[in-house]
Amino acid sequence: GKTFTMVSPNPVYSTHATDVGQYFYGNTTSISPGITDINCYELVHWAYGGFLNYPGSDPPNLVTLDIFNNSWISASSSGASGSNLLLRKSDYAVSAQGLIFANGVNNGTGPLDYPLLSHMFNGIAVGRSNGQHHAGDTGLGVDGPGRMKPDIVAPGNYTSQSTPLVAGAAALMMQTARTHPSLINDPNAQRPEVIRAVLMAGAEH
Repeated sequence: GKTFTMVSPNPVYSTHATDVGQYFYGNTTSISPGITDINCYELVHWAYGGFLNYPGSDPPNLVTLDIFNNSWISASSSGASGSNLLLRKSDYAVSAQGLIFANGVNNGTGPLDYPLLSHMFNGIAVGRSNGQHHAGDTGLGVDGPGRMKPDIVAPGNYTSQSTPLVAGAAALMMQTARTHPSLINDPNAQRPEVIRAVLMAGAEH
């Protein structure tokens, strides 16, 4: 019951992506089995010409999807300036296109060490509910240093599994915003900033 669109050229099978997908939109393993249309990207292609158009000045490509699940961590090979540009482009996509980004932080313990993409202003940085994830303030080399991450946690053996659980919850919130009689005519109800705020406000503290 799923339709997969291979956006990046030369797709290959990934056990990691398959595992993540099952937690995000699996028919029996997710909270959002109603998701049927899935766009598949290879990370480097996504960051460059496939979506973000890094490192140039062109804005991200227009897409017809709602949520990006990013169960990966990295830092730009160009250092803080490259990471900041990737983060800025991602935040621009949130603002301009109303996209939701669910982004994992690193597994283990310690201070935050990989800025991509958990250091976004309007993304949702996700950790593990057992606390086995890197956490703390965003670094001095990143725009807006001193912001605490992750934003929210979810059960999962790894952050790669926790992140799609949050993405699935965001999908349910977006569906509610589009279909509930009291929200359907409110254009702000499905804004990513609102979905993010509702998820965080409704989480157990």
